[in-house]
Amino acid sequence: MKKAIKVTKNIIFFFSVFFLLAYLVVSIFFPAKTISVFGFSFYRVVSPSMKPEINVNDIVCVVGIEEDELEIGDIINFQTHTNINGRVTEITVTHYLGFISEESSNKLYRTQSYIFKEEGKLDTWLDTEGYIIQGIPFENINGKVAFKIPYLGHLIKIIKNPIMLLLIAINTFVIIVLIKVIKNKEKPVNKTKVEE
Repeated sequence: MKKAIKVTKNIIFFFSVFFLLAYLVVSIFFPAKTISVFGFSFYRVVSPSMKPEINVNDIVCVVGIEEDELEIGDIINFQTHTNINGRVTEITVTHYLGFISEESSNKLYRTQSYIFKEEGKLDTWLDTEGYIIQGIPFENINGKVAFKIPYLGHLIKIIKNPIMLLLIAINTFVIIVLIKVIKNKEKPVNKTKVEE
């Protein structure tokens, strides 16, 4: 029985490690494919536009969604463009879905930050050339926010810093060495008496 439990634990452990490594590889090298491959992805919130609902450095879990499942009031994650320091820049945004335009053959989605939702206003986004667009097409929507993990973004920010990552690795190594040294000192030494 103990052997079966140990085998089951090992299988679960190795499956978890494989899944985590696969997720990391896809999210690092093919970030646009993460949701289509795994059905979810995580994003760190970098602006206060959704405060107090979602704060800076919260992590949001975004799940894939079908177009007909989108409803006004959903918190969605999407790709768009904005003007940052005079340059049109692609950004990933997490905002409320505020309005669905069905005037053209393709639906367009208008979004709202927390403050704009309170005021009844809609966000304004740009295309790649810097012109104002009428809404976000569905293909630019990554998914719907399923849940948030408060403050975890602080840890992610630290881990992404190469110097901090090196310090964490050194500290981990030192702790492992200390644990091994302490365990070796605690082991009783078998002394045999030499009879004369």
